[in-house]
Amino acid sequence: MKVIAFNSGSAGNGIDAGGQASAIASATGGSLVNSILSLSNAGFVSAVTGKIQSLTSTLDLVFGHTAGSGLSISFTCTDTQGCDDVGAGESRTFDVHITADAVGTYDFTVFADGVSAVETDRIVVVDTVVPEPSTWILLGTGLLGLGFVAWRRKEDPDLA
Repeated sequence: MKVIAFNSGSAGNGIDAGGQASAIASATGGSLVNSILSLSNAGFVSAVTGKIQSLTSTLDLVFGHTAGSGLSISFTCTDTQGCDDVGAGESRTFDVHITADAVGTYDFTVFADGVSAVETDRIVVVDTVVPEPSTWILLGTGLLGLGFVAWRRKEDPDLA
């Protein structure tokens, strides 16, 4: 949410007394327009329209997540245009990297701030140990192969 504040007084007065409106608008990435009483109706409409367009014309995609402990989620923008200054109706590509610390079931949500793009997921991490061949089995297979070759040479004098 971005706050656009319209102050009837000058900077530091009215709703901006003590810099309150300036601070709120600044903290939200918004804007403050002072002395609006001096504007004509058309000038006020133009100021409102201009501020809305300037604050909503593009946005920097900031990805986030809600995930409990044991699950790490990170995002990498992979789009050649980057993920900053994205205009309305444009799309961008990105990768999501998920790492679990342990076997289990994890519920999480990923989102982009300022965009109505939210995804809720569940992943199940299982223990999948891939057994490696034993050194002794490989050695034994190699020795059997050598024994077979020696036996074939003994049986067939043409191979020797």
